[in-house]
Amino acid sequence: MKNELATKADLSKTSKGLHQEIAGVKSDLKTTAKGLHQEIAAVKTELHQEIVSVKTELHREITAVRTELHQEIAGLRTELHQEISGLRTELHQEIAAVKKDIEIVAVQVVQVSNDLKEFKQETHERFDGVMTAIDGLAGLITNGQTEQAAVYHALQRHDLKLDDHETRIGVLEQKN
Repeated sequence: MKNELATKADLSKTSKGLHQEIAGVKSDLKTTAKGLHQEIAAVKTELHQEIVSVKTELHREITAVRTELHQEIAGLRTELHQEISGLRTELHQEIAAVKKDIEIVAVQVVQVSNDLKEFKQETHERFDGVMTAIDGLAGLITNGQTEQAAVYHALQRHDLKLDDHETRIGVLEQKN
């Protein structure tokens, strides 16, 4: 190792060289920083433009989707209103038909009721006739039974008389 001593002039020269190098490095750093700032600003501008573009595109798509959905909803509303209107018409027709059927049934019920009243009256009149006839027959049967009892009683009396006569004739024949 050699020990060399530096002179003031050497140190001054080295110092100047270092200052120049530092100034160059500073200048390079300023230039690089300026370039980086410009590049960052350009990237920032580019990203901002891209964000604005994406926002605009998304806004257009959202608007298109909204319009499409509004149209679909309007179409569905129209379809539903038509369906409901059709159902209402059908229900009104069915109700009218049912009312007509009810009126027909009501008229038929009244007719059946009237027929039933007539039948009831005819049956009552016939029943009265039948009952009168039965009463007559019952009277005849009672008279017949009374007469039959009288005939039976007379026959019994005659049978007794005949038996009595036979007995007496038998006694007389045995005597002769």
